[in-house]
Amino acid sequence: SSDFEGLELVLAMGVGGEERRLFGRMKFGASLCGRVAQSRRRLIVEDLQRSLEPGSEALRGAGGASYAGFPLSAGSGLLGTVAFVSKRLTHFRDGEIRTIQSICDQVASTLERNRLMRSLQEAKGRLTMALDAGRAGIWESKPATGEFAATDAALKLFGLPRWRPLSHEDAMAAVHPDDRPVVQAAVARTLETGEPFSVDLRCIRPRDQVLWLHSQAELKRDGDEKRLIGLVQDITERKEAEERERMLMQEVNHRAKNMLGLVQAIARQTAAG
Repeated sequence: SSDFEGLELVLAMGVGGEERRLFGRMKFGASLCGRVAQSRRRLIVEDLQRSLEPGSEALRGAGGASYAGFPLSAGSGLLGTVAFVSKRLTHFRDGEIRTIQSICDQVASTLERNRLMRSLQEAKGRLTMALDAGRAGIWESKPATGEFAATDAALKLFGLPRWRPLSHEDAMAAVHPDDRPVVQAAVARTLETGEPFSVDLRCIRPRDQVLWLHSQAELKRDGDEKRLIGLVQDITERKEAEERERMLMQEVNHRAKNMLGLVQAIARQTAAG
């Protein structure tokens, strides 16, 4: 059940069906493996059939002659345990214990690396979904070397190709000529002061399509190297809505002035009559 707290057998070699059933689940502290998991320290039990070690009853009943259990730890976390049980050998040599410990350390490192990779992939997936939903992308520029890189979403917004290396100048060339000086000044100010920048700009897409984008960036330093890490978002709909509202207000003001002029003319005629 999902409420079970302990160890579950996920891989076993040389173990029969009855033993798999017997050792399939172990609570923390309730068996030799459970004790290893609880203490997070290796446990060596030799001559099992004569041992009175707490938690060794099940292994004695299964015919075990010796036991070596090792925790699989990464940082402060427990990933699981590894156990070696022999039905023939009653004792382990020092060299064997060192070899098993080395193998367990490598297994723990591999498991932790795989876990971190899965976490990174999941985080990347969530970030991509969030950026796609917001019609946004991430970009990075190194003005000193001219290097420029961006996510696929950002490249699409800028109208830049994905099939060749890009430069800082390529990205700047995608900006509308009338907005380019503003963007260049914002970048220069950030490189000089370290303050983030935030600008609205127009971007020239293929076939002369123009998009309104909002771009903001922060300065990152790697020693003497300066990098700009930024977010770009499509705000075309917002800008178009603002333009429609501006034009509507102009029309309303124009009609209001015409109406006021008409009222004033009627008033003057009435006064003259």
